[in-house]
Amino acid sequence: AQMSPPSADIILYTPSEKIFVAGAPALLSAFGMTRKGDTINNLTYTWAYGDGGQGIGSSTMYRYLYPGRYIAQVEATNGYVVGIGRINVRVIAPDIAITKKGDGKYGPYVEINNPNIHDLDISYWKLTIDGGVFDFPKNTMIPRGETTRFTGYAMGFASTTIASSTVIK
Repeated sequence: AQMSPPSADIILYTPSEKIFVAGAPALLSAFGMTRKGDTINNLTYTWAYGDGGQGIGSSTMYRYLYPGRYIAQVEATNGYVVGIGRINVRVIAPDIAITKKGDGKYGPYVEINNPNIHDLDISYWKLTIDGGVFDFPKNTMIPRGETTRFTGYAMGFASTTIASSTVIK
């Protein structure tokens, strides 16, 4: 038996542009059908998010870690038809703020506020205290609309003294 070449008779419906906040979950989705509007059975969707990340499924969640512009590409196929769609993605910096710093009962701490409407994943982001650099561990989240206290003990700056002149970025 001989297979016929993939058909150009597939349309992928995707938004042309999406805007996301860096560190927040991003929902990307696509839907494929024939040019006549008929459903195509057994389509599998493969995503390339434009920053090296990949995923599968007609709808997928992804976290862009850095602000910038990306082109997310999705390919759908069932082995007989193939379609490719693209989404222009703009990732903006989250609007977070260091709201408090100090030395508390259990040592130094920094409080960070997330006024965004999404939870933010700040895994591997860096915090500098008077030139010393401290990495947020994997899966560090700040809930939407909340302020989270990060302690020196957990972050590795327990021996740092935080004074009013301390510079934190």
